[in-house]
Amino acid sequence: MQAHLAAGVRLAYNLAFLKLLEHKYARRGKQTLSFKPVLEELVSSVEGAEGAIFLEVDGEAVEWYAPGDGDRLRLRAAYIAVVLQASRALAKHLNIGTTRQMLLAYEGAKFIIEELGSGYFLALEVSVSTNVAWARYRMQPAVASLRAEILA
Repeated sequence: MQAHLAAGVRLAYNLAFLKLLEHKYARRGKQTLSFKPVLEELVSSVEGAEGAIFLEVDGEAVEWYAPGDGDRLRLRAAYIAVVLQASRALAKHLNIGTTRQMLLAYEGAKFIIEELGSGYFLALEVSVSTNVAWARYRMQPAVASLRAEILA
């Protein structure tokens, strides 16, 4: 019961966050950035990319794009969030700053994670044969767009 309540609260928070962005940009006469096209462009620009997800540090998906199984991507992102939380706690304990980037390499996939600010991250799932340096390079426009939106 508590897990369902917590999930509902996170969903309500994400919806409120998106509405806040819409309201803020409507007042300024600007268009809000739709996150899905940014993620879709990222996935299509990286050979071997299987999906991209914009998520909160607790694992709640704000938006995602996966040409295949989006549910699998969201589930994997929840597990990525556990690793992110542990990494952030360790960095704080060691007094070495915050986690800004992370590469998780598993037998069947790699995840390239970039901190966006305000507790949000971008994760790109790629195949094990993907050139990570190229994928990180191709992530930078998406990171800049998303970061500009959440920090504006």
